[in-house]
Amino acid sequence: MMLSEYLKTVNEGVNMEVTANLGYVIAPNSIRRCLRLSQEEKMLLLEIYSLYNEKHKCAYPTQQTLAIYLGISSSTVSKHLHKLEEKGFIIIKGRKCTKKRYVPSFQIHLNPYILLSEWTHFVINEVRHHIPESIGGEWANKFLRHINVKQSEEFTLVDKYGEFLKRLLEATTYEQIGIRSEFFSYLTDSISKETGVQLALDWKAVLDKMNQRKDSKFRKKSNGGYATTTSNNLELDDDDVSVFDDY
Repeated sequence: MMLSEYLKTVNEGVNMEVTANLGYVIAPNSIRRCLRLSQEEKMLLLEIYSLYNEKHKCAYPTQQTLAIYLGISSSTVSKHLHKLEEKGFIIIKGRKCTKKRYVPSFQIHLNPYILLSEWTHFVINEVRHHIPESIGGEWANKFLRHINVKQSEEFTLVDKYGEFLKRLLEATTYEQIGIRSEFFSYLTDSISKETGVQLALDWKAVLDKMNQRKDSKFRKKSNGGYATTTSNNLELDDDDVSVFDDY
């Protein structure tokens, strides 16, 4: 049995005598792997997606319900819900001491946290092909220090990643292109310093190649609709595997 088929049976409660959590939620990898979103924030966001009511255009679970679902305290839920709002992933509606409504953003594709995270993963997935295997994966751990700074250091002078985040939050769409170019150069230089490997990459050519691949995967129609792959996932080429999966 394929894994995707087995998971469908779990989703439907097949062969389970008692079930309380049937169903599923679409969880884009760009959200699941978003840097600078905590694990609690990611899980809370997915719960809001799961509980979203299309008719009322919001989710309205109590914080106690979310706490039980995630196995954390209500106060922790409250803290991370407000973090999600600060970061632009949800809007919280409702007065104090009233039942809250949570409205997911429909602008995730423009969210600076998502953009900067995707740019980072994109650079890493390309750069890893230019780093000798003899160096191993320790460079990735060192590189992550540029991203995972202490909470007390976030958005301070030592937080270069946070600096780019702040600039994106205030940038126009046109300005984002220049910021992206700077960010790619910053990441490339940082990885070169960590590995001792001089990286000379033509990022415009790399981006053009990526867009060509996206065209072939998303825009080719089959049987009157977009071509599909097993498990609703893209068929990954070797180039799509994250460096962090290799080590």
